[in-house]
Parts: sequence; structure tokens; C-alpha cells
Amino acid sequence: MGSLAHRFLATVCLAALALITIRVESPQPLGAELPEKGLTIITANSLTKVFADEPSGGKAADMLELSAARNEYEAGQIVLITGTKGFDTISLELSDLVHDNQKATITRHHLNYRFVGYTAPTRITSAEILTARKITDNKERKYPDPLLADSLVDLKANTVQPVWVTVYVPAQTPAGNYACTVNVKAGEQVIAKIALKVHVWDFSLPESTPLFVWYYSDFNAFAKNWLDVTPVEWDAYKTAFRHYVREIARHRGSITLPLKYDARGFEEIMEILSEEGVEYWWVTWLWGSDYVDADRANQERMAKHALDYMKQKGLLDSTFFVTWDEPDLRPDQEANRAKWKQHISVLKEAGLPKRQAEMTWRCQTATELMESYVNVWCPQFSYFDRIYYDFLQKRRKAGDIIGFYLTGSGTGQEPRHYIPFSLTEMRRLHYYLWHHGLTLCEFWALDVTWRKKGLDPFSMVVGGGYGGGTDALIYPNPRKDLTNPFLSSLRFEAIRDGIEDYCYLWILDKLVARARDQEAKDLAESGAKVLADVSQRLGKNLRDHHLTDPADYIEARKVLAETIVELKRDGPEVYLLRKRISY
Repeated sequence: MGSLAHRFLATVCLAALALITIRVESPQPLGAELPEKGLTIITANSLTKVFADEPSGGKAADMLELSAARNEYEAGQIVLITGTKGFDTISLELSDLVHDNQKATITRHHLNYRFVGYTAPTRITSAEILTARKITDNKERKYPDPLLADSLVDLKANTVQPVWVTVYVPAQTPAGNYACTVNVKAGEQVIAKIALKVHVWDFSLPESTPLFVWYYSDFNAFAKNWLDVTPVEWDAYKTAFRHYVREIARHRGSITLPLKYDARGFEEIMEILSEEGVEYWWVTWLWGSDYVDADRANQERMAKHALDYMKQKGLLDSTFFVTWDEPDLRPDQEANRAKWKQHISVLKEAGLPKRQAEMTWRCQTATELMESYVNVWCPQFSYFDRIYYDFLQKRRKAGDIIGFYLTGSGTGQEPRHYIPFSLTEMRRLHYYLWHHGLTLCEFWALDVTWRKKGLDPFSMVVGGGYGGGTDALIYPNPRKDLTNPFLSSLRFEAIRDGIEDYCYLWILDKLVARARDQEAKDLAESGAKVLADVSQRLGKNLRDHHLTDPADYIEARKVLAETIVELKRDGPEVYLLRKRISY
């Protein structure tokens, strides 16, 4: 063990240093290398936006290389570039990935591709953001973002078309190197080939994510405006909802329940959530004026009814009861204080075991009331770190669940999940969550842009999101397909990658603790150094906007993976088999 530990110490120290100093050489701009005719292929990572007007250039590539742990999704881009000749009905033909030993495979079922679409021209319109971030390059342009449902596309001459290729590594996949050939076809004719190689790390991501992720959503408006279904068309509504939550579960997140407590078919909705792998949900029956302004008898009836139902169905362990939303005691402090005290009293007497505070600038005067009752805290980020940080870290150490939510308001320096911003912001976000001991993040919002109806969803992103394009993370499927109700986006995929970064950090932390328990001191110290170096580098300050180089995040993931493999060697997995809220 001693020689291994010393050798490993040198390895991880060099790797940690590399994280700080190494940069992947930027690809040379396309121009002279654009093909005169025919097709050229380059590759790009999942953090690079490939623009049609200024494509991420580079020399022609014959290989796309990815790496992933078991139970992980990983993506890269194959970029198709035409010259003076166009092609009709372009598609990609994927096949099984085969291990070097020719025995193990990752079947074709676990691979997919999606053509990257572009939004209508947009740009950052917020003067506050432009000033705070000192942004000067802010031209209006079409942004790559939606991942299209079409499996075929026609490519005109002089066209740049990125293709998003995703691999999922099943839980029982043997570690090692896998490969297949990707055929690029025009109709039935193969016009180009590229190798896809995937390295599978010898560890698994946890079955359940050690981070609570809430995508605030409005499925009812989304379904009505874009799928033409409401709860009145119950079978169609359930079909759309099932496929909607299936994708959210694949992105390791959760949503607010779409129906009120006494709505038709509530039990069927809960069954869908459970069957599709959503591990927890956010119940907002007991927040807002409908509840708080009701008389005490009705409040007691509603609270007890909600609690009894969840207990009866065995759903209590998966339920966050959201009971505060911007509690504002102004302007009549005393009257409103009495109202909220009654609210707290009723919920306590009903026995609700878990609460959440949506805490923004409006509730500073209510904090002392909430402290004795709330044990899940989720302020807006700009107020989290500027006003509540010390208070909430005290609550975290007392055992409360602490996090924040992202939206567009603030000082303009906050992290943004809006279209014009770098995809690295969503990766850096999750290092910040880990570094500061946070276990909850809410995104405003998954689909609220689509509360209104339009003809072309890709043109509805302009001017929204507090000056940064849409604040929604998904797009309506223009086909109105109930079994494929929405299109993912580059930003939604980047958030999932960030959540999986958080899992890497969590696994390494567990392995370091195990090494300490086994008195493997050098190994534990080596792993702890890597963990500290990586999280400090990328997670200390969420306003480090200069950290936009994809190489930082690619190298960080590699360093974490190599360190995990070394600490795991000859030991069992450190699974978190089921993440449940413990009462």
C-alpha cells in the first residue's frame, strides 16, 4: 500500500497542477479549410457552442472520443461542414460500441444523436448585465441551443451543422475502451465515416443523486398552449405528462406537481411520477394567498388532508411541502406577522414534517419567524451570498437542507442559464454548490416561457430572460408529439453534466473517508488534495466569469475520475442506493 500511495500522490499532485496550467490548444478558425465540395467533419466537446456564422473551427477529424462512468450520460458533437455541394436527407447510423476484448458491448439502444438547431437572432439586452460583466462582444446572432427531434436533415451548400451524440453507460458495463464506426449517410449512401470511442471508468455514479434539483415548471400551460391538451382530455394529458417527467428524471431533476390536491386523477399523476423514476416532488398546495388568507378551520382541513393523503399512499418520504413563497410582512408588519404565525401554528399542529422557504428580498423581516419552523432554505442566489450566507451556513451545520435558486434578477453578475451565456456557467455552478456544502438548487424555470402560444417556438426567445433570451430550459416540440413533448437544449444538457460533476465530487469524498477509516493515510490525503484543489479552483466564487474555457472542466472531470479509480481499486462501489428525504 505504501508504494502505491506514494506513486499515486505524485500522480494526483501532477494532475492537480495540470488542471491549473494546461489548456487544450484552441482550434484554428475555419475559412481556407472549408471544403470546396463534399463534406468535412470536425468534432467539438459538449461545452462548445458551434455557431453557423462563426463555426468552432479545426482540422478535419476522424474520431470523437468520450469518457464516462457507469450510469452516466456523456455527449460530444460531430460537426458536418459542406462546401459548394449540398446533401439531402442526411442521417447518422450508429452501431453497438464494442469493448477492446470483443466480449462486452454498449448496445445501440444506449446511443442517440440529435441535430442542433438555432434560435432566432438574440442578444443580451440588459444594461445591468452588460455593465456588471463588462461585456463588449454582444452582437445579435442565432444561437445553437434546441436539440431537434428530426432524424434527417437537408444540408445546403456552405452549411455548418453540429450533431449532438449522446452515450449512456448502463450500470453493469465493464470498464475499458469501447468503439464503433458512425456512418454519415445521404439517403442510403454512406458519404463519410467517423470513429466513436468511449472510455468507461471503473466506477458508477450513484443510482440517486446526492443533490436535490428542482426545475420550476408549469406543465399545464405548456400542455395547453403547445400540445393542445388539458386535464379534460385525461388520457392524452397523462401520456404527455408521463413522457415529460421521463425526460426530467433522465436529467436527474424533479418538478412541482401540476395539479391541485383535489384535482381529478391526482393519484394517477403520483403513480406516473414514481413509475418514471422521479425521486421526490415539490407540493405547493400550502403556499400563497389561497391558503394563507383562508380562515383557520379551512387551513387545518387542507393541511391535514394533504398530510394524510401522502402518508396513506406511502409518499411522504418523497415529498417537499413548499409552504412559504416570498413571505412579505410589509407594509403592515404586525398584522402580517400575526397571519404568518397562525400559518406556522396550523402546519405544526397538522404535523407536517418538512418545509421549504422560498426566501428572496421580500422576507428579510420574516427570517426570525421561519428559523423556528423551516428546515429547507432556498433563497435567490444574489441574496444567498450577499445577505443570507452566514445565517444559512449556520442552519446547514444544524442539519437543514440549504441551497438557492437561479433567476434573472440581481446585480447582473449572478450565474445565468440563458441562451447567450457560456455553457460552462452551469458546470461551474455545481462545483460551487459542492464547495459551499449545498445540497439544493432550483432553476427558474423549465418551461415558463411557453405560458403563451406562438407559431414558432424558436423565435419566441428574443428579449426574455431578463435580457438574455428565454429563461426556459426546454422547447416545445413543433410536431406536438405527446410521446416526445419537448426538445432538450444545450443548456439543459449542461446542467445534467454539472449534476454528474457533483456526483464525481461526492464519490471521491466518500472514498477519501473510506481510506481514512482503513488507515490508508497517504491515499486519503492524496484524494483529499485533489478534491480540495478542484473544488477550490472551480467552485469558490460563482462570479468567476473568466472561467469559461471548456478545457478547465474537461480536465477537472478527468482528474476526478482518475483519482476515484485509484481510491476505489480493490474496493466496492460507494453507491447511494436511494436518496430519500429523511424525516
